[in-house]
Amino acid sequence: MAVGTRRTGAPTSATAPCSAISRRGTGPRPWCSAGMSTSPSVAKRLGAPPSSTRRRAMPSWTGRREAPASWRCTVSSRAGTSGTHPDPPLWIQNERHPWPLRQEGDPMKKLLNELCTTDAAIRRQALAAHLAALFPGRLRIETRTWEAGADAQETVNHLVTFGKEGGHLVIGAHYDAVPDCPGANDNAAAVVQLIGAARRLQDQVDQGGAEPDVTLCFWDHEELFGSPCMGSRTYLEARPQALPGKAVVFDVSGRGEFFVSGGDPAGLAKGLPSRVTPASDNIVLLRHGIPSTLVCALPSEEWSLAMPPTWATLHTSRDTPDRVDHHTLEQGAELILTMAEQFRGL
Repeated sequence: MAVGTRRTGAPTSATAPCSAISRRGTGPRPWCSAGMSTSPSVAKRLGAPPSSTRRRAMPSWTGRREAPASWRCTVSSRAGTSGTHPDPPLWIQNERHPWPLRQEGDPMKKLLNELCTTDAAIRRQALAAHLAALFPGRLRIETRTWEAGADAQETVNHLVTFGKEGGHLVIGAHYDAVPDCPGANDNAAAVVQLIGAARRLQDQVDQGGAEPDVTLCFWDHEELFGSPCMGSRTYLEARPQALPGKAVVFDVSGRGEFFVSGGDPAGLAKGLPSRVTPASDNIVLLRHGIPSTLVCALPSEEWSLAMPPTWATLHTSRDTPDRVDHHTLEQGAELILTMAEQFRGL
């Protein structure tokens, strides 16, 4: 999640408008919600028009310099694991093993611990290994390679697809973290919630349920907010003729009770309260004209605070697995299933 402070160094108010963007995850960052206006300078960095024109048909990305790139996409039952990561643990290989478990050694927590690392390559390899073991026929890894001078060497997205693409529902979360940060709440917790929901969707299909038109997206480089290298942006640019109909993004959703950021454009989070949050991948989707809702979580006692203590640990070495609530992980997976059911009924 794009978190930061004002240029003066003072904490940013939860009601402050969007401000300057840092591409590296360390400078001033925007505080936005679906219902907030966006300045022309921020809109330009996002490659989109300012808020006064955002409801019109979305133009192609402009603004920041584009780095030439080539595409290579692979579909593999063991994508990303060959020679780079050990076999997944036995609990993930056993198809009869209930998931998740409410006991010590619970696989949701195990997965969270594996994803919480300051080594971006290990985090990416661990994610690929788990997804390949759980969803061998559904996993697609899309890689976009950038030339020298870009904000990143490559952008690697992991997609687990049910049903068809085009007008489908996207449930997304970024899996990257800022340098030297374990990234537990930002954003390994959301990744675990998506995997939990995907496993349950797979169980429903295996038991004869209808195949939902849902893609679970694990995006790269959200922390390079505003950059062409953002995974949510490359995901949309790769499928101009098969864009999603709605999207829900989970970010910083591993501690406390759930709420939406400034509103519910996707219309799938009915009943959840709303407050202003830092920006996330939902802004990219909104700029492409896709109704997108951002779901976050906070302890109830921090709800009214401009700078909740839970957010004070983001982008620091204190964003560790012990700060993620087990019950919030499970409830997040259930919330995703509920949204998928609502989308199917539209």
